[in-house]
Amino acid sequence: MKQIKITKNFKQYKDGLWLIQQSDIDTNHHLTEGEPFVLTIDDDAIGKGIYGIQNKGVGWLFTTDLREDFDEFFVKDQLYQALESRQSLFNQDGINCLRLFNDIGDGIGGVTIDLYGTDVLVTFYNRGIHMYRHYFYDALDDLLDCDVIIEQQRFLEQVTHEVIKGDPTYPKVVQEHHINYMIDLLDGAMSGLFMDQRDVRNKIIKNYTPRNMLNLFSYSGSFSIVAALNGATTTSVDAANRTTELIERNMALNEIDPTEHSIYIMDVFNYFDYAKKHQLMYDFIMIDPPSFARVNDRIFSVLSDYPKLIKDAVEVVEDNGTIVLSTNHSDISLKDFKKMIDKTMSTIDIDYTIEHTIGLPKDYVTSKHYKKGKYLKVVFLNISKMIEQ
Repeated sequence: MKQIKITKNFKQYKDGLWLIQQSDIDTNHHLTEGEPFVLTIDDDAIGKGIYGIQNKGVGWLFTTDLREDFDEFFVKDQLYQALESRQSLFNQDGINCLRLFNDIGDGIGGVTIDLYGTDVLVTFYNRGIHMYRHYFYDALDDLLDCDVIIEQQRFLEQVTHEVIKGDPTYPKVVQEHHINYMIDLLDGAMSGLFMDQRDVRNKIIKNYTPRNMLNLFSYSGSFSIVAALNGATTTSVDAANRTTELIERNMALNEIDPTEHSIYIMDVFNYFDYAKKHQLMYDFIMIDPPSFARVNDRIFSVLSDYPKLIKDAVEVVEDNGTIVLSTNHSDISLKDFKKMIDKTMSTIDIDYTIEHTIGLPKDYVTSKHYKKGKYLKVVFLNISKMIEQ
């Protein structure tokens, strides 16, 4: 078996990092994608991996036991353990969509498996692990009763899909906490529901009854739906033209009258200007931006633009109102996110308290071997200083 030699940053690999970075290795390995390899440090073998190029690196270890091979038995065992660990969610009333297998958190990097009702979405993030896809499908056939299996490939220039099993018809309805959402597993990279925000929606359902909610970067409107069901009038803002259709469809599924709510297809910063001009105020603001986006001539980056989002939100939130700040940027730790929030608040002399901090739900299992897997950070702020009008 070919080897990959670590040439620097030895400690992080000895301490258990399972993602192999291109910049840390001897590139004279002559590996092709899909080939297994032995990872070595100073000629000592520390584990086995599968070579596969993706934006995170050039491959993942799958074991530190040099006697273990990556074969159909290994994949089935990892998937079996993942399903067993999620039995409580399978049996939870009012939820029929969850993550069944979460990348390196469940032992195999470069692949996730999601359940939407009776449909399964298998997503491959590099060509190397995709070469073993039949191992995953054989295991799913043996371990899970499902009607449809859809494959999504994220390692090409454009996201592609292939129907592996069944005859799917979309859109279809799934449930989360007895709330209905429309999904489509063949429509681009996003299904229609960000399942990783499940605990955030549940926190809103159980702890908040907003009167007037502003939902920024709203996508299909899941946060607007839960707020509306708790009695709020909602305003949803997103630059994507399909937002209106997606939100109105989800509202209709839950017997919410969309004419009693507002949807704006526009840049979020432009909407802030509009809200301030018209003296619009909100007691609950949800901010869940992408890590990076291009809207017309504007480029949005969480790293550079989040402070402005916070400052603009403070101007239109009511005294004693709530601002929920979310990021899925894996390079920003929770500690750094809170520091950025505090630094921004200090520049505008606003008092605030952190009411809740939420991360990934328990089916999004993460690994000590890859700390950046805990990508979701959500902070609920109570704004306690009166905003000057």
